Amino acid sequence: MTKHISDFINKSDPIKGAGETKNSNLCPMSTKVVNSLFKYFFGVCRGFEKQYSDANKLSFEKTQWIIAFSDLGLTDIKQCEAGIKNTRLESPIYTPRLKEFLQWNEDFSFSGEYPRLEDAYDQACRNSHPCQTEKEWSHPSVRHAWAATGAWRMRIEPRKSTLPEFSKNYKHATKLHKQGNLHDSIEKPESKNNTSRHDNEHEKYSHIKGRDAAISEIKKILGRNF
Repeated sequence: MTKHISDFINKSDPIKGAGETKNSNLCPMSTKVVNSLFKYFFGVCRGFEKQYSDANKLSFEKTQWIIAFSDLGLTDIKQCEAGIKNTRLESPIYTPRLKEFLQWNEDFSFSGEYPRLEDAYDQACRNSHPCQTEKEWSHPSVRHAWAATGAWRMRIEPRKSTLPEFSKNYKHATKLHKQGNLHDSIEKPESKNNTSRHDNEHEKYSHIKGRDAAISEIKKILGRNF
């Protein structure tokens, strides 16, 4: 007789139950995390029972998750808080795909530990202005993303150009921070002894005031009259 899926998932115990995947060749810590996640999915995904009516399919799926989690160093359920929160917000009928869940889990905007992307980006833009000699950072990850993107770019390039780049750098910085590999010593993109050529150009023409003076300077550069 085919067993009901509830026979393989113990709803009363979020950690242990008959539905656990056990394999001595798999990372035991990642196994525990995945087992806990799938018990969570069972509670929030309405189509879970239909999706995994075959226990062998459930076991195979969880094994793939365990292997991926082990490769990524996900060995503690706390490392999956963003993914869990995102699953709750999305309220999917079926369990999220492995790739989808990992993308959700990298979304730092769902973790109170890190500033929202928009807030981090706005702060980086403000600190890119030359007047901001004393820069304040809400989190080291924001500063690292700013440095990797470049203050000059964030100061003059459009949002549609710099936001995607900053987002990528911010995601990388938060990942390093979670792993304990985010170091304070970073190379700033600009310094008093290493002024960019763009700022040099700005200084070169900073004496020009007014429309007529600007037109006159342009004529000199072009070597001709309008």
